[in-house]
Amino acid sequence: MSCKHFHRCAPVLIALCAGLLPAQAVEEDQDWYRSVWDVRVGWSTTPGLTISESISQPSSDLAVLDWEGANAKGNRFALVVINATARERGGWFWGAGLSTTRWNATPTNGYSAAWRTYKAGVRQITDWFHAVELQAGYQYGIRPHDRAQVWLEIAPVLAVGLVEAQTESVAVTGATRLDGNRAPGYEAGLRTGAYLGESGWILGATVAYTTFHSTVVVDTGGLGESELVLRTAGTRFGVEAGMRF
Repeated sequence: MSCKHFHRCAPVLIALCAGLLPAQAVEEDQDWYRSVWDVRVGWSTTPGLTISESISQPSSDLAVLDWEGANAKGNRFALVVINATARERGGWFWGAGLSTTRWNATPTNGYSAAWRTYKAGVRQITDWFHAVELQAGYQYGIRPHDRAQVWLEIAPVLAVGLVEAQTESVAVTGATRLDGNRAPGYEAGLRTGAYLGESGWILGATVAYTTFHSTVVVDTGGLGESELVLRTAGTRFGVEAGMRF
């Protein structure tokens, strides 16, 4: 190409380069800042359920029962959707989902001033907590979904929902009575997790510290009105699996 033709083409080449290079830079930049979605299912243990029961008996007597040594470990199942911003070193995320927790408590010892000490198996309580869960936090080490990745998460969590309590009582005659009721409940805490992602699949392990509270009043008919105060506070360990889109 002669100098004459080069001088004529140079402005065109410069213009093309000026238009292409920023576009490539923006495209590469967007790859590190695009939004990703996770759909995850999870299972975890739960802290032991602490139960305090007040029974208003027909004779206006009040029995206060502390479920000492209750076998009240539970299981929790959850379905969560997470939205995060993929960045080079990390990004903020938020999530929402549904969870169900189940406890089945049988005391090894209980005492009331009005009642004698009773033995294990005389009373049993099954509790379900169905909740809507919200969380927002930070992912460190997040990468775009089409690359192998390892990342950590930390987020406060809040779950609000409905508690179903079902009590089973065994009378002196051996007859069994089943009663239940529903009431609001809430759970709050801090969750951490470590995750591995490959080809869109996700596998993770979680540790969370949470507290739970609910008060349920159950009418047990001739046995009186039972007010159950349900609480947990402690660490839960779990696993999660899902896909990133």
